[in-house]
Amino acid sequence: MIQIPKGTVNVMIRHFEVLIKDFEKLAERETLSRVDRRLEEIKKGKVKGHSIKEYSEYMKRKGVNVA
Repeated sequence: MIQIPKGTVNVMIRHFEVLIKDFEKLAERETLSRVDRRLEEIKKGKVKGHSIKEYSEYMKRKGVNVA
């Protein structure tokens, strides 16, 4: 058994919370960057955009229940 003082645990928890928040920021930036790149590809005609109806039909074909 290892005993860790409560103060040390609290410091570890605060550090972990900061790391989680930093990761969330990085993930959000990466997601936004991917969205921006995808929109640029669609605008330039490199990729065909799809309507919500087309997407719903595709998901139904994949077996996803779309309401």
